[in-house]
Amino acid sequence: MFGDYEAQRHWMEITYHLPIEQWYVNGTHNDLMYWGLDYPPLTAYHHWILGAVSHEINEKWVELTDSRGFESVAHKLFMRISAIIPFFFFYFPPLLVSLRTPTTRFLAVLYPVLLVIDNGHFQYNSISLGLFLATYVLLTRNHTLLGSIAFVCALNYKQMELYHALPVFLFILSRSINKSQPLGSLLRVSRIGIVVLFTFLLIWIPFVLTGTAKDVLIRVFPFNRGLYEDKVASFWCAFSFILKRIPVIQKFQIYLSTFLVLLCSFPSLLALFLQPSDKNFKISLTTTALSFFLFSFHVHEKTILLATIPSILLLEDFQNLVIWILATWQKIKLD
Repeated sequence: MFGDYEAQRHWMEITYHLPIEQWYVNGTHNDLMYWGLDYPPLTAYHHWILGAVSHEINEKWVELTDSRGFESVAHKLFMRISAIIPFFFFYFPPLLVSLRTPTTRFLAVLYPVLLVIDNGHFQYNSISLGLFLATYVLLTRNHTLLGSIAFVCALNYKQMELYHALPVFLFILSRSINKSQPLGSLLRVSRIGIVVLFTFLLIWIPFVLTGTAKDVLIRVFPFNRGLYEDKVASFWCAFSFILKRIPVIQKFQIYLSTFLVLLCSFPSLLALFLQPSDKNFKISLTTTALSFFLFSFHVHEKTILLATIPSILLLEDFQNLVIWILATWQKIKLD
């Protein structure tokens, strides 16, 4: 259906023209089988803004229903620029701040996979990944509340940021607990929890008020699609010729998936909780994201970025190993 180019354009079309309560609901002008919106609210708000800009430039770019499959040189240039700008605005600055040496900064900036995926497919992963990097910078510099807000925003832009949620949660929790000050620890954790809940509420309140929050969740977490996403290098697809013949796998697939993710993530998460250092944080972010990529329920191939980005942060600790890993993942993705 015209590829990812059309998916992003179509989301601009429906968010600009339709009322917010129809964005995630099947209807006359929003056929969910035709590139239905399936990312969280911040993605929808972003596409609404881009849709408004598109309409001002040329209303044919986002004309309701009639613009399906639209393509022109001018519009392609607009789409390309709209994908490049977030890379330099959201992703580039926290990446440079996260790394200390010119060599690692040079290697990180030139790593091509994000550029190929976002600019080649007209996508905006650089926004959620940039917000994740901002989370890392803020949390490791003890700006816990701001870091928590940044991560909630990342999660509400792309639900794939759940890959990083466990290390982020345990890093915040471990650094907030002081055994000699139990009351102070409780107050700190409570304050962080209130800020997180308020940020979530602020983002979701239009859908709560219109009674469509459940519809958003169903679209964002499509469990009905099952474990086996085509052309994804996950454990489930690699061994699908065996696993699909085992009835218990089909019956308890979501529980087995969750168990394997937690089992493979547990060692690094435990080490992080016991010693919440910057290095352990980076290691846990990488290994947990890779555990999700291999074993989680319904994996998309671009989610390798969720393991790639924190591994880039490890360049200064394990340079040769990380370069080898990144080269391998890049070859898999580009192939």
